[in-house]
Amino acid sequence: MKKNPEQRDHTLYHSKIDGRESVAQEIAARSPCLTVINGAQIGQVYRLKDGATVIGRGGDVDMVFPFPSVSRRHLMIVNRQNKYMISDLESTNGTYVNRDRIIHPVTLFEGDKITAGEISFRFSFNDEEDTHFQNQLREMAVTDGLTRTFNKRYFMEVAEREFNYARRNAGLISLILFDVDYFKKLNDTYGHEAGDYVLSEMAAVIEGQGRTYDVFARYGGEEFVMLLRGLDMAQSVKLADRIRTLVQNKIFKFGGKEIQITVSLGVAIYQGDSAYDSIGQFIQAADERLYKAKHAGRNQVCSE
Repeated sequence: MKKNPEQRDHTLYHSKIDGRESVAQEIAARSPCLTVINGAQIGQVYRLKDGATVIGRGGDVDMVFPFPSVSRRHLMIVNRQNKYMISDLESTNGTYVNRDRIIHPVTLFEGDKITAGEISFRFSFNDEEDTHFQNQLREMAVTDGLTRTFNKRYFMEVAEREFNYARRNAGLISLILFDVDYFKKLNDTYGHEAGDYVLSEMAAVIEGQGRTYDVFARYGGEEFVMLLRGLDMAQSVKLADRIRTLVQNKIFKFGGKEIQITVSLGVAIYQGDSAYDSIGQFIQAADERLYKAKHAGRNQVCSE
């Protein structure tokens, strides 16, 4: 017989353990946190609010997770006299605590696993040092060291998830894949430090062009990618051309010299049809269009 989550025993509420101060007293000096333990945001730490914390994918919640399987208002965690209670907010896919779907509010205990759609958290009490260290690990795992954009690993996790959702639900996603024209010549002329500087500065210019839930990542070398949700071909091409123009007009200053570059871009869209059977085929389509742009003279966008 399964044990009701409300009936679980836990050392948090023992007043004495081996002559030490109680764990409850130790926890009073720490903050309640949720740490993402799977998926694209793995390792990210979020602190709960003093009162109620609402989690979902809508814009009116306290912690936003813009994933298709997460409801707009998915769950709520409430602090009731330092006892943290979790409730499901009639979400589509349910809220689970340690694999048990919750119907009524239950108490959270140190180490409990919470699942909401495709994302899972570990509930714990962290001090400042714990949180800082965990967030550093998270940043190193998903961030490109040079450009500070997302890395290929993170991009592939998100792209796989978005592609599968679009395939199941006839959703619309698009890819913009691009790289720097004549980048080897740039390195040969100005040096590799100049090349690194240009990539870093270019990424900073482009990063602000997407929306908060779009993904901009360094795909490899001088190649970058943008994953966009809900944009059709015309809108995606328009954004790609804006990126092309921004880069073309940007003057990079390094070592007392001015450097100008251009980029070539390939665009592909997917709308839940059978054009591509996998995320790999989808990326390949954008890659083929990128090389068409290269062969057509560079500094242009190709979408077919």
